Amino acid sequence: MKKLILVLILLVFCGSFALAAAATKPIRITALGTGEIATDASTCEVSNSNVTNNSFIFLTIDNVTESVPGLKVYSKTNESFIVGTLDNSKPVTAKIPFNYLIIN
Repeated sequence: MKKLILVLILLVFCGSFALAAAATKPIRITALGTGEIATDASTCEVSNSNVTNNSFIFLTIDNVTESVPGLKVYSKTNESFIVGTLDNSKPVTAKIPFNYLIIN
């Protein structure tokens, strides 16, 4: 019964999101992927043919061993984007792996 209620809540939430999004512009998930910022670097370039200047790109940090202030997309061009740490700091001892979602 709890699972059924959870599924219904998710359906209502997702349906509301879809209606709100449909009122402005259709949403299309274009790509999912992974990348990483190398040790002693503060940014990295990700190449993906689905990226446009108008893409929405969402990032999540994946399994890091040290404290990271967060990540952001610094710039987007056709077919690539630059990801960096929020404070532009360099990782000290480990790479920073991340996941991305591109919506056009």
